[in-house]
Amino acid sequence: MLFICRIFEEVGGIENELMQLKHHVSTQKKLIKDLIDGIFVKALSEDTFEFFIEEPVSAEPSPLSKLEAHTHNVSETLDTLLFEHRLNEALAILEMEARTFQVIQLEETSPPDVLSFYNSAMLERKAMLANQFNIVAENPRTPAPELQKALVGLCRLGDPHLATQLLLKYYHSRVATGIHHLQCSKSFLHGVYMRELSKLVFSMILKQQEAL
Repeated sequence: MLFICRIFEEVGGIENELMQLKHHVSTQKKLIKDLIDGIFVKALSEDTFEFFIEEPVSAEPSPLSKLEAHTHNVSETLDTLLFEHRLNEALAILEMEARTFQVIQLEETSPPDVLSFYNSAMLERKAMLANQFNIVAENPRTPAPELQKALVGLCRLGDPHLATQLLLKYYHSRVATGIHHLQCSKSFLHGVYMRELSKLVFSMILKQQEAL
């Protein structure tokens, strides 16, 4: 009987030790979990902090500078004038912008890329205007006053050589047409061809002098 009692006492002691061991294991698990959670939160906080440092939120694009806005506005105006064939108005604006560009260069306040953008836009419209003046001057049906305006426009754009070539081409065509008419008229048959040809040439020269 005494033996059995001792067995029960030992079993009871073992059960108490098991309970204590379970409690210890549970406590250790909780500590380990808290430790892991703390490390994760710390790591997450560091990653988030590094993310905001390495990849900051992109700022909104800065508004256009005054020169950039001016470039867009002038370009749109010139495109409209060129589309409507209001060439003299476009020429006046380009001449004004050329003076503006010189002033901007002297001030040296605009970034080089913005200045280059402005200059490229004006040069592009200048070439478009010169091309339209060229088309007008080469059209055989263009009246003399309109031809003169186109040639003057080319000179003001800085291309007097092209203007001279187009003027010579125009008078060569007029002389050739006059010669053809003389050859088909009675004047050629009656031997007064040279006199009529001289009158034609001098008449053209006189008209050109009066137009200048």
